[in-house]
Amino acid sequence: FFRNKYNLHHQKIITRRYSIVTFTALATSAQGFRSFAPIILLNRHGRKRYNNNLKRVSSSKLFSKTSMEDEEWISITANKGAIVRKGIELDSEKIDILPYGTKCKASYTTKMKRVQIYTPIKGWISQKCCGPLLKNEHAPSFSEMKNLRWIIDIGDWKPSQKEFVFLLDLIPEKNEREAVLKYTKKLDQYRALISRLLIRNCCSKALGLNNEQIHIQRTKGSKPFLTQEAKSSSKYKNNWPNFNFNVSHEGRFVILGAESYFLIGIDVAAPEYYRKSDILVPQRQQHQQNLPKFFQTMRGILSKSEWQYVKAVPNIADQAQRFRALWSCKEAFTKARGDGIAFGLGRCEFSISPSSSFSSFTAQISVDGIALEHWSFFGYNIGFDHFATIALGPPADVVDAYGQFKNSFYFPDFSPPSLDSSLRNNDHDDYNPFTFLSIRDLVPPGLLSQYDSSSTTSSNGD
Repeated sequence: FFRNKYNLHHQKIITRRYSIVTFTALATSAQGFRSFAPIILLNRHGRKRYNNNLKRVSSSKLFSKTSMEDEEWISITANKGAIVRKGIELDSEKIDILPYGTKCKASYTTKMKRVQIYTPIKGWISQKCCGPLLKNEHAPSFSEMKNLRWIIDIGDWKPSQKEFVFLLDLIPEKNEREAVLKYTKKLDQYRALISRLLIRNCCSKALGLNNEQIHIQRTKGSKPFLTQEAKSSSKYKNNWPNFNFNVSHEGRFVILGAESYFLIGIDVAAPEYYRKSDILVPQRQQHQQNLPKFFQTMRGILSKSEWQYVKAVPNIADQAQRFRALWSCKEAFTKARGDGIAFGLGRCEFSISPSSSFSSFTAQISVDGIALEHWSFFGYNIGFDHFATIALGPPADVVDAYGQFKNSFYFPDFSPPSLDSSLRNNDHDDYNPFTFLSIRDLVPPGLLSQYDSSSTTSSNGD
């Protein structure tokens, strides 16, 4: 008896001892599809079966196996997507169209060159429209992988209301515009606005999309990502198979990082006297006096060994610098994963390896006492005592309750190599991978003249 493992149309089976048996028994498979569940009569010696033309055929040709054990992950490779049908027949009911790059769990069949898929929906697609997911051996070297590192200094930016509204209108998603305006302080609104414009500019530069084609969504943990439909419309999508980005803003700076293969998280940590100021004018001495009290309130965030590292230097300013480096690492890690502070910053512990002047550093992470060797961390002093940390990890570690962000990866099984040896820049104290942009750089080229007329601070736009 073979039930729910083979998809079979009307067949006539003959054995040496028995007459032809015709069967069309229908059953509902475990996957929810209507499939044939044949009852096969074999002779006592288990001789090979014969088809109705009395030719010898092997069981692999007679049956199309689709058991759950043979499932594998595939991706849609047809530029126009793949039509999903309810049954194996080409004229069966059409269910949906999966766009380019959609990741599916499937099992192949030689019958009619069709593929049965189980996720994200159940149905049948053509073999011509799909292919196996990329494997690690297909990945380029790290130097060939594409990435972006951008930074904007808003410390001296004082936009007019007209300029602010013009830039806000560049964001088509109503919920994202509302998220900018929910902040009560102007500086917080500026940071939120610029971070969203950086994201749109990143999608445009990397994937060649115009502003109307860019649609941003967020995971349950609020990690922003480009929708799969928007990504599939780009002719450069294969250059960025795991296109993802992250932004951070604090103090004077708004920063962005984007990666083509790695999962990325990014964070900027400003000194306390910048974070507490509404006008970005440092009050260094006053806030340094409050640092011991601040450390006391944050005692559960760092581990025992991390606090030992922070207090291993006597100068309070140096202690604050070490604390910012560790804090930035923790934030970048949780932002890369996508669950944010819900992860619990106290669970991850970092070991910092700084340059001689602490202008850059690398770090290693352990979570709940277990080292995560496929994660790499790189920190930089980007100016005004602000630290920016970049976290790079495997796409498989992303936390995405809804699954839409995960499904945008064309190379979800990419396993990152250890990058410490290739990216360690501790011997170059002035190294900074970020490119400084202006506010004007974030405006689509076709709208620059309108922006210039709305801006009363043209010096900040050049």
